[in-house]
Amino acid sequence: SPHWVGVTDQMNDRLAIYDLAVADWSDPSAVVWEYIDPKHIDYPGGIKFRHTERWGDVLLYCGRMHAGILQLSTKEMVFYTQDVPLNPHTVELLPNGYFYVCEWNWG
Repeated sequence: SPHWVGVTDQMNDRLAIYDLAVADWSDPSAVVWEYIDPKHIDYPGGIKFRHTERWGDVLLYCGRMHAGILQLSTKEMVFYTQDVPLNPHTVELLPNGYFYVCEWNWG
């Protein structure tokens, strides 16, 4: 099975997946998947891979005041919301189908 790591690129509002088997990540072959969409990706902060019965393999992500679910094979946005906590940092897809967004609280 592939050994991938999800990366959030805040400078370019980009989500990417890199192959850990490629030693030099500046080599274009290290990037196995990427998604750039300034309308839906703004200062991304959290990213996770999950498998669902409904959409197959998906990428969960969150960023400044938004969160979403992308289908990996098609890059289709299957869920998107701006109804999130003030400073979201991580997301999870719960067994009951709920999409959970957790915020970072400095206080």
